[in-house]
Amino acid sequence: MRTLEIRGSRRIGVRASVRHSELCRLAQGSSPAISRSGVALLAAEVCEAEISSVLIDEVKEQIAQWEANLSGTQRDVLPSLGGSPSPRSAIPVAYLWYRYANGTWTRSRSRDPNQPNDGFAVCDDESPEQIELLCAAYARYSEEDRYMLRLMAHVAIAERRRT
Repeated sequence: MRTLEIRGSRRIGVRASVRHSELCRLAQGSSPAISRSGVALLAAEVCEAEISSVLIDEVKEQIAQWEANLSGTQRDVLPSLGGSPSPRSAIPVAYLWYRYANGTWTRSRSRDPNQPNDGFAVCDDESPEQIELLCAAYARYSEEDRYMLRLMAHVAIAERRRT
C-alpha cells in the first residue's frame, strides 16, 4: 500500500493499492513490453468534495489542451514556466528518449513512442523546461515512482497519437 499523490490546482494524497497488472507485448522492433496497472483508492486524506474539485479542474485543463491542439497551438501545462503558445503538430512524428544510468542522462531521437525501462520518452516538441522538470523528478524518485512517471509519459504520448 502506498500513498498516491494527486497534483492539480492543489495537492492531495490518497492511499492506494495495486489491484491488477497486465504485461502487454508490443509490435516487433519496438520496446519489448509495457505494463498496464489498475489501482484501488483506499482512503483519502481529504474529503470527497475536494477530490471531486481536483478531478473537475483536471478535466477542464484536459479540455483546454484539446482545444489548443485543435487550433494548432501548444498550451503551457505549467503557466509558471511562461512562454507563448507555439505551433504544434497534432500527431508527433518523433520522440525523445531520455535514459538515466549512473547519474547521467543520455538523449536519443526515436520513432518508437514506447517508454524505455531506464528513463522516459516524450514527444519531440516537448518544452525544454518540462523535460528538465521530468529529468529532475526521475533522478530523485524511487523505482516505483519512476514507473508511475513512465506511465504518465506513456498516457501523454497516447493522447497525442489519438488525435
